[in-house]
Amino acid sequence: MKKISIVAVIMYFMLMAGLTNVAFAEEGQQVGKDLYLILGYKAWLNEWQSGTTVYIPQAGANIQSFTSSAVAASIPSVTLIMFKDFFISSGYMVSPTYTFKSYSDTIKISSTPYTANYDYSATRTELDANVGYYVVPSRLGLTIGYKEVKQNYHLKQYGTGLVTSESDGTTTISGITFGIVGNSNITGNLNMYGNLSYSPMKAKYSGGGEDDNAVYVSSELGFGYRAGSNFTLSLGYKYQAIDTINNESGYGGQIGPDVTKGFIFGVNYIF
Repeated sequence: MKKISIVAVIMYFMLMAGLTNVAFAEEGQQVGKDLYLILGYKAWLNEWQSGTTVYIPQAGANIQSFTSSAVAASIPSVTLIMFKDFFISSGYMVSPTYTFKSYSDTIKISSTPYTANYDYSATRTELDANVGYYVVPSRLGLTIGYKEVKQNYHLKQYGTGLVTSESDGTTTISGITFGIVGNSNITGNLNMYGNLSYSPMKAKYSGGGEDDNAVYVSSELGFGYRAGSNFTLSLGYKYQAIDTINNESGYGGQIGPDVTKGFIFGVNYIF
């Protein structure tokens, strides 16, 4: 219910808000007749709550949930607007290393209990590609696209009486996305923007095993400002969630939450 309420609130604001750089583009320079090109960059200060399956030596597979310290991820993007109502956009997020809080667990080797300590870190990349159409010119648009999230995990196990071991794993989550973008002018050069997307996805693991189903929801809401004839700035808050349903036998459909959220700053150059 809580997640439904959040989405409902965002959808309400979406009718008033939207994709800032698109709204400003009409006042920018033209690449050709009814053609605009926008190069963008966003810095996303986000923390990551990871709930992906972790494979622990001697203990088997377990769904673990940890929250990292905040990092600043980079998101360069390109948007092409054609005939004012059609647009194509793509973006690629690259993160530094997320560091999660170390934890301990009791494992048994030949019936002897040992305390194992774990250091857990990860990086992630995200690819977004979309095509869209403005049902309300330059204000409210619908999109369809593709999203791929690649998570690279590193796990170190150590403890008294144990041989230190390290392991790496990759989870790739992808699917077709459906979205809505909107934009509303507040006053002068100040706008309010927002976007929302949804996708039924599939999660695949480098260690093999059965693919899992996942549900992806992403939203962003904020303000944009035209800083010059070719530049726009934006400041908002982005929330992204991926709920992965573990299909492995014995898990009973457990859901592994994966949430990234935080403030996001953007700058765009309009050609």
